[in-house]
Amino acid sequence: MKPVRAWGCLFVVLPFLMTLPCVALAGEDWKPIDPAELKMTTPVVEKDADAEAIFWEVQVDFSSQNKVFVNYVRIKIFTERGKELRSKVELSYSSKNKLEDITGRTIRANGTIVELTREAIFESTLVKLRGIKIITKTFVMPAVEPGAIIEYRWREVRSDSSRYFARLSFQREIPMRLVKYTLKAPSDSFSGFRTKPFNMEDTAMMAENDRRFSYTMTNVRAFHEEPHMPPQDQVRPWLLAYYEPSMVAVGFNINKSLFDDYKSRTKVSDEVKRAAVAAIGDASTPEQKLGRLFEFCRSKIKNVNDDASGLSGVDRAKLKENKSASREIEGE
Repeated sequence: MKPVRAWGCLFVVLPFLMTLPCVALAGEDWKPIDPAELKMTTPVVEKDADAEAIFWEVQVDFSSQNKVFVNYVRIKIFTERGKELRSKVELSYSSKNKLEDITGRTIRANGTIVELTREAIFESTLVKLRGIKIITKTFVMPAVEPGAIIEYRWREVRSDSSRYFARLSFQREIPMRLVKYTLKAPSDSFSGFRTKPFNMEDTAMMAENDRRFSYTMTNVRAFHEEPHMPPQDQVRPWLLAYYEPSMVAVGFNINKSLFDDYKSRTKVSDEVKRAAVAAIGDASTPEQKLGRLFEFCRSKIKNVNDDASGLSGVDRAKLKENKSASREIEGE
């Protein structure tokens, strides 16, 4: 009877044991901690920094229908102020997307590790308009103290943006020793990723295996907002990474696809024609007509995505989606 009982216990316990590798994996794939980083008492990038990111790595996967961003951040805490600033983490996202698999831990100066528990992660809705919500997930890293290292990761699935390109930010509100993006191209891509840098050097992406490409930047100073500064896109370094899918594989050209998508938004309707005639007025020469049209666009049409528009994120969420040029003229 004993062997029978043993097998019976095994069948009861087996479903539980099958879940253990997944749980263990979440805590086993942290990168090793360098003992020298635990002993460090002064920052590298900015001498007066209260905290500093040792690295901020993002893996971007284009191989599925939706883009997947996996962030991994490791931060060294130097002062009490750094503890106050970096202990609480807030991650915001649209309800069109998903933010999941948050894990984190604190490594004290003496090497002991305190894990972030699931019960410490809270979710709340910041804004809810026309069926779309802006959600934030908040957690406080445990046992944070000067000299400690905190690290956390999360996975974001974005379904409300084009799968063919991604905007990669290289500067945040904390100094960073290393910023690295690793991009995985889908099997239907025509070629590797192409890039367009803004406010940064034009350096080629490094080709890795399995259709992966990486781009890194080191010793990035923290971003500090200043009064009357230009829009952030004109100041912060960022990179536009994109690829062109194979026309044979997907059956269409990306340029034609984009044209079809924006065709209705750029159509010259009767409302647009009437507005153009009214704006030109009594101008007779081509230069005068162009000047009148330019002044009309400058004064009457507002770029809602520009920081200079004065609109907050909540204001933008209230706006209706614009699918035609006539709505700009009508001022809706």
